[in-house]
Amino acid sequence: MTSRVVSLPVRFALNGAALVLLALAAGALAGADYPRHLAQQRLTIVGPGGNTSSIDVRIADSPTSRARGMQHLEPATIRSNPMWFVFPQDQRTRWHMRNVAIPLVIAYVAADGRVVAVERMQPGESGYGIEERIRYALEVAASQAEALGLEAGARLRLANGEPPR
Repeated sequence: MTSRVVSLPVRFALNGAALVLLALAAGALAGADYPRHLAQQRLTIVGPGGNTSSIDVRIADSPTSRARGMQHLEPATIRSNPMWFVFPQDQRTRWHMRNVAIPLVIAYVAADGRVVAVERMQPGESGYGIEERIRYALEVAASQAEALGLEAGARLRLANGEPPR
């Protein structure tokens, strides 16, 4: 009888460990397609001088996707999946680069689509942000920002018309 009492907790511990491993594996698989599972749209950038460029962006419009951002992604995934952050209302934001593999440029965007400011962010650093309230933010690999004409005064809009013109 004693051996049964001892063997039951041991079996439970092994089964519990197996369940934990399965949960971790399922979580890893669920995250394996991040950010590709986020909706994708075409974003048009109209520079202050009238030059126009376009880029496909992933839409981070949930608290979870906004919080995760570009963390734990390979450089190639970051470069091929620029991220458009959508906030439910105008707000001040703060950003960090913990767990981000490459430098990024972030454009802080007002509700009307006007780029208020642009900031270059370095991996591992924090304390980024501006005092002005924003509704959107665009993160791209730093190597892509200049070619896109991403600068203060540019206007951004998605194919669905968001933000308003």
